[in-house]
Amino acid sequence: MANFTSSTLKTFRKEDSFIINTSSQISVYNNRDWFDQLDENHVKYIKAGITGADVRGISTITLRPTLAGASPIRKEILIREVRYIPGFHTNIVSAGAMREAGLFPDTELNVVRRNRDIFYNLTYHDRL
Repeated sequence: MANFTSSTLKTFRKEDSFIINTSSQISVYNNRDWFDQLDENHVKYIKAGITGADVRGISTITLRPTLAGASPIRKEILIREVRYIPGFHTNIVSAGAMREAGLFPDTELNVVRRNRDIFYNLTYHDRL
């Protein structure tokens, strides 16, 4: 797992950021407000580390990350099939879901690329 985050605000707040997880097959968010149209019929229990968590729904979310440079144009990223788990310790975006959205994390330069161009910046936080 890469401890890279992209805050949606200028100042870092863990609850407004997400971890790009190269090991996870699913994306998880812990705040109901992020979800576009939450399907609350998708309820199940998933394994999370040595414990588990209750999924309370599934939906698409729209990310508006801090962009490369100081561009005033807000670019949006749609991540599909994100699980809503209230109280989960962090927000996780699957690297596979990013690939499906046409985005590729470059951990050497701490950026995410789209079509070989820098799309937005990543920030490395040790031990999130």
